[in-house]
Amino acid sequence: IRLESAITGNPGGASFGSAPQARAVTPPAATAKSVKNKTEVAAKAPKKAVQKTDDNAYVIDRKSMNSQLENRAALAKGATVVPNYKNGKKSGLKLVNVSSDSVYQQLGMQSGDVLQSVNGEKIRSQAHAMEMMERFKKADNVTIEVERSGKRKKIKYDIK
Repeated sequence: IRLESAITGNPGGASFGSAPQARAVTPPAATAKSVKNKTEVAAKAPKKAVQKTDDNAYVIDRKSMNSQLENRAALAKGATVVPNYKNGKKSGLKLVNVSSDSVYQQLGMQSGDVLQSVNGEKIRSQAHAMEMMERFKKADNVTIEVERSGKRKKIKYDIK
């Protein structure tokens, strides 16, 4: 009866013979902080953190990217990273569901890309990739080899 009373606006209880009327409920005004939690905000790379200089070359702002790389939740939200297998053997890590506002996309990665190596060192596992990411924070130049649509390509990053 209380539910019916709230729906119909009839404080006396149920209302027989008349259809309940929906009442609009307006939530309190949302603030920017209540709409976007820290993970959602951090999942987006700042607009000037990465600048594309050529088809396969980028300049990266070290401070901005380091803050992005430290947020594991944002990295996990930005793409799904799974082991890739070729002829029954592990062959890099595959990116799927790359978000358009993610760090991966800012770095020129696409859904379906298979990360093969970083600075010539083959990626053996997801844990190994995380170790390599730590080195990525300190390096001045990084080259990531990816396989895209069956073809290998190198993407170069100059970190300043």
